[in-house]
Amino acid sequence: MSLVQPYFAHDINAINDFKIQTMMYEFGVSGYGMFWVICEALASQKSCSLPLKESYVRALSSKAMVDVEQMNHFIKSCCEEYELFITDGESIWSESLSKRMEKSRSNVDRAKRAAKARWSKPKSKPKSDSPTKKSTNKIKAVSIEDRKLTFGESLSPFVEEFGRDMVKNFYEYWTEHGDNDTKMRFEKQKTWSTKSRLNRWRSNNFGGNKKESVSTNNIFNFGN
Repeated sequence: MSLVQPYFAHDINAINDFKIQTMMYEFGVSGYGMFWVICEALASQKSCSLPLKESYVRALSSKAMVDVEQMNHFIKSCCEEYELFITDGESIWSESLSKRMEKSRSNVDRAKRAAKARWSKPKSKPKSDSPTKKSTNKIKAVSIEDRKLTFGESLSPFVEEFGRDMVKNFYEYWTEHGDNDTKMRFEKQKTWSTKSRLNRWRSNNFGGNKKESVSTNNIFNFGN
């Protein structure tokens, strides 16, 4: 017997089935045991059927711990009287068991195909650098001194409106950086609008006092 699947569905209330109850009225608990021995043997076959050969009946008898004559009588009764199995005279099978095994095997095959498809998917390409990382890399590529010069040039159009001293103080504050920093203060802000920052700088009266503007760090929380 070739085992094709290690399990099959077994209703927990199978003993309450009317056909099984009528069978047990004649064969008792021993009949219930013989019934499931046969079901297990059927489920182990790809065709879900068993030939009524003497060797097969003898094997079933041995598993159920009954004699061959009793097993033959049980099989005949289950086919002809209790309709628990079907026979064509050469083999026996169970329609309900065949349907359950077909559904179960279909589920197993579907799961195998899904697993195969999942493992055969090409590996995803490494994600490209995020815009923030690209921006950081771009900043690192240009020296701080060059970036200071560019920032200073961007402030030139505002000198007439805000005054040279105020713009100079503004420039010196926002271009500050630590010895190990790769970014200046203004480059660390989440958002930046030079005109808006200058207006707020003027409204806070930091126009001409560089010392005051640089020393009060907590006041310049423009990035939040």
